[in-house]
Amino acid sequence: MIHGEQPEVAVYYSPGKILYRLLLCVVMIMVSLFLAFNDSVQRLGAEFWGWIGIIFFGGAGLVVGVSLFYMLIRRIPYIKIFDDRMEYYVPMRMKYKTVYFRDVEGFRLINMSSKARLITIDYKPDIIGEEYEAEETSGLKKWLFSINYEYTGAIEAIQADVYKIDGEEICDILNERVQVFNDACGNNCVERD
Repeated sequence: MIHGEQPEVAVYYSPGKILYRLLLCVVMIMVSLFLAFNDSVQRLGAEFWGWIGIIFFGGAGLVVGVSLFYMLIRRIPYIKIFDDRMEYYVPMRMKYKTVYFRDVEGFRLINMSSKARLITIDYKPDIIGEEYEAEETSGLKKWLFSINYEYTGAIEAIQADVYKIDGEEICDILNERVQVFNDACGNNCVERD
């Protein structure tokens, strides 16, 4: 392990960007309410899609909004970058997932749409197999891995556009740390815990 070479980098959510997304969620809930409860809308399935929108945007928006508000109030960083690893916060579990640089080839910034960007975690091929075949990996998680891999080329990705630091800068910091770790370790850091 490399100690003390570079300071820890903590990446926090941007309150303005989160508020913008929550406002969009509120607008979608209002549209869904209109579809579900307005008798003048005569389109087939409008009421059904209205209820789907209420459940999705209302339920998911409430859960995400509360968890993000909790993280903002408690000053919990979403991403922590160290010399030998990166940790990102999983709100549903209320703990960090660790990604060791010895298991990673690199990180990429990809555009999913004009406004949505992701930072992919490009694991080494043998690590992808281990993650996929692990006993604790459920069928749902395997399905999500395969969908994510199909669209991004990586089994895991994190959002890039909701932080105080730009996604491109985060990706550059991560790749720099991976390079420094690999240069310092050579073949001595291939064993896993």
